[in-house]
Amino acid sequence: MKKILLPFLFLLFALAIQAQPQSNTATYIKHGTSSSVTSGGACSTGAVYLRTDTGHRFLCPAGVWVDMGTATAPVLGTPASGTLTNATGLPLTTGVTGVLPSTNGGANPLLPLFNNASEVAVYQTGLAATDNDLYTCPASKRCFPLIITQFNGNAASANIFYEVKISGVYQQVTSTATVTTLAVANPTYGYILNAGEILAVNSTQTALNVWIRMIVFDDTTAISSHKITSFINGDNTVYTCPANKTCAILNGVGQSTTNGTVFYWNGTGSNRAVSYNCVPAAGSPSTANRFSTNVGITTTTLQSIPGAQVMTAGQFISINIDSNSASQFVWVNSWEF
Repeated sequence: MKKILLPFLFLLFALAIQAQPQSNTATYIKHGTSSSVTSGGACSTGAVYLRTDTGHRFLCPAGVWVDMGTATAPVLGTPASGTLTNATGLPLTTGVTGVLPSTNGGANPLLPLFNNASEVAVYQTGLAATDNDLYTCPASKRCFPLIITQFNGNAASANIFYEVKISGVYQQVTSTATVTTLAVANPTYGYILNAGEILAVNSTQTALNVWIRMIVFDDTTAISSHKITSFINGDNTVYTCPANKTCAILNGVGQSTTNGTVFYWNGTGSNRAVSYNCVPAAGSPSTANRFSTNVGITTTTLQSIPGAQVMTAGQFISINIDSNSASQFVWVNSWEF
């Protein structure tokens, strides 16, 4: 009996298909079970599903066709142009281009300049009237105080300056500023700490509070300070632009300006005569490559000396000083690319 019925059912199925308009020719047939059909008729179980060139259909066991709507071909690929609307999850506003700013979910716009950068908050209160160590730059890192805020909580005015402690010796890196009682100030700072170096502050009064927004980044970053702490009476090389590099000499706040800057601290107790040369590769300091001559720098003064803005590989910065006395500190900030 089964052998007779099976060919008969296939015959009925073939006749049903042939009875449909040619525009509904099936592209494939999938046998399955429909739990419910919500339009076009009542066909709940045992249906044969067909996807046609114009839509989806069910062939019910009773031989009734049930239409399930018209298929619409999707637009595939990236459109040549268009406006994205009614979308969520995109931290953008109209017209935003370039580096994603923090207002649109991006990071600090400065951080992409530094390898593996992070921000550290440094906060110390009630500091003593002496040298106060504030922050030690971690191993394999460089550190730069992006913002320093200080508050003099003493009843008297305080003379305050910032230092970097290198091998146990404090080197002054800001000018001395007088901060009146209960006043807030933001000193200008321009030295990038290397691993193991310590940022410190000196005050003539107690009750000093300091907040610092510190950027900490890998020492593989192309931005750094280059210093000398001991001198000869004569020409002293501060920095040489490496092979296969171009080097921008920055100012104290990390900008490449019309003139690069050499920073010199004179703590010798006497006035100093200083000159600055940017010397060609394999050359020697001379009047032909001098940027400043015999700048008279008074004692206890931090001097910014303008000079070369951009250097090529092998060029070097040389400082000529008329004394090898202690308590002198020179540095430049460079960006190598």
